[in-house]
Amino acid sequence: MNYALISKEDIVKKILQEIPTEINPFLNKDIEKLIFDWWFTSNNSGLRLTDLGHKAFTMSNIEYYHFDLKMNKPMNLGLLALSKKLKCPYYISADRKIKIYDDKIAVMINLYGGVFQYIDSI
Repeated sequence: MNYALISKEDIVKKILQEIPTEINPFLNKDIEKLIFDWWFTSNNSGLRLTDLGHKAFTMSNIEYYHFDLKMNKPMNLGLLALSKKLKCPYYISADRKIKIYDDKIAVMINLYGGVFQYIDSI
């Protein structure tokens, strides 16, 4: 899925369709509320998932790629760079691992040798 071309609302709707109905705790929830709950920013400025958003993506069995998040800059600047430049949903765990939900971007991260090396190249 090319996330750069669709809105968070469309992403949420697509994820809701992928979660099996019998285990979907998000059924009959307001889309605007889900956008607010699933993303760190409710506008389209960044695609970082909250814990609840990560749970939804996990329940939908969307393929992801796991990377160590080795900071080559202060944490706040690194997170800002990710928010501005990473054009796919991603989740950062407490142990500083990042899940990337886009195979093309994951390949580029591997080619550049890390998440921030890729981000710096954009």
